[in-house]
Amino acid sequence: MASKSKVMPNLVTLPLADQAGNDVAQALIDLSGEGLLLLQGDGTVIMANGRAMAFLQCDRAALCGAQFWDAVSDEVAEKHEREATRALNGGREYTFLDFQKFEARWLEYTMKTHETGIVVQVRNVTERHRLMGLLRENERRSQELFEANPNVMWVCDADSLRILAVNGAAVAFYDHPRDEFLSFNALRLYADDTGAELRESLPGLVPGSAARLQLRLCRHKKSDGRVLVVEVSGRPVEWNGARALLVTVANVTGRHVSDSALRNEKAELEARLKDRTRELEEAYQELGAVTYAMSHDLQSPLHAVDGFAKTLTAQFAEALGEQGAHYLRRINASVSQMSRLIDDLRLLSRLSRMPMNVQDVDLAPICRSIMERLRHAEPGRYVELEIDPSLQVRGDRGLLTTAMAALIGNAWKFTSKKPQGWIRVGMADAVAQQPGEQVLFVSDNGAGFDAQYAHKLFTNFQRLHSSADFPGAGLGLAIVRRITERHAGRVWAESANLAGATFYMALPGTTSAENR
Repeated sequence: MASKSKVMPNLVTLPLADQAGNDVAQALIDLSGEGLLLLQGDGTVIMANGRAMAFLQCDRAALCGAQFWDAVSDEVAEKHEREATRALNGGREYTFLDFQKFEARWLEYTMKTHETGIVVQVRNVTERHRLMGLLRENERRSQELFEANPNVMWVCDADSLRILAVNGAAVAFYDHPRDEFLSFNALRLYADDTGAELRESLPGLVPGSAARLQLRLCRHKKSDGRVLVVEVSGRPVEWNGARALLVTVANVTGRHVSDSALRNEKAELEARLKDRTRELEEAYQELGAVTYAMSHDLQSPLHAVDGFAKTLTAQFAEALGEQGAHYLRRINASVSQMSRLIDDLRLLSRLSRMPMNVQDVDLAPICRSIMERLRHAEPGRYVELEIDPSLQVRGDRGLLTTAMAALIGNAWKFTSKKPQGWIRVGMADAVAQQPGEQVLFVSDNGAGFDAQYAHKLFTNFQRLHSSADFPGAGLGLAIVRRITERHAGRVWAESANLAGATFYMALPGTTSAENR
């Protein structure tokens, strides 16, 4: 170890203490967990503990009495001796780091004046230095992520709102040079220069809290004065030891314009819907007037014609002769047909407005009752009837009774030319298309129909057979369709080679019909 005689100016060189005092002092510094050295004012080592000697890699005999700056590397001495002397002469402590390459460790030296000379603390700060390096690396990466983030981001002081940092996306979005940007107050970015939306979000935001700026629609302005609609959000952060806000900005001008257009379109549609609703209500009122006319104004003349025809038949049969009696029978038949047509039209017009009481219904006894009424009306006909023991469905009892009366009546009519007709009523679960769907069918061996015209069967006033062969108003199946639709169901028919027909009515069997 080369001898270097360097005297620190303005420091008093003290004589060595007596041997007893040195022993006590040595014992005390040996108790320290850190490396400790005592120097005279001229930098001569007068005492050192074991940890200090281990750090400096020399024994007590070689260290004590030597110059401190000779005990460290020439590079460290050349770099720090002058600055340390200046600091100590000024009454300040001086700290420096030394990296020992072979031991791969960092040592921290802290020098400060003492009444007996100079105290040097030596610490192994390798782990702290490593953690600080990691921290610096994390900060560097965070800065890189912040800069590379495609979202517009900037950081402002939580108290003064002065811009502290901006990323590249913010520079491009606002079109301000970075150095100019960093001289701004955040309020300058707002169109009204007040930033009321941002200020309202500030109270209560402190570093470390999970609170976020409320997501707000604001108007920001670019360098050319253009105003854009943006969404602003953010959170409190600590930036270089100060309370700050990390703010994220999203340009939603296009979406805002689209939303405005959608709102205008919605308002227009609502106005049109209101007009259509009014028109529909007026149409319903007109339909009600027509229904009233059919129920009263048309029925009264029919009753008069029917009454006069029956009177003529009863009182003037001989005078009218066979030809006259034939004409009267035709008049009575036409009156009956017109009366049924009026009743069907009235029912059809009311179906959409009739309240529904959805419940579990067994249609089997209802179908038997319908068949009994048909047999009573035409006692001379023989038609075999097969009905499942139970026809459990869910729906409105009154509407379903009307539908089954129309379907069974339709089967009765089209089997009228069969010497041995039959009608079957049952459930056809095999053709259900939805879980829980309940499918009723009414099948007969009557006249059937041409399958290519099946889609016309359930249309108002559509007939696939001559009224001379099978009289009717042409509304029965239309009524069935309307009732099925009220139950959110579906209806269809099948026929093969004009030999009989099968009509299906599928009901959802759930609460769908209850919401209609």
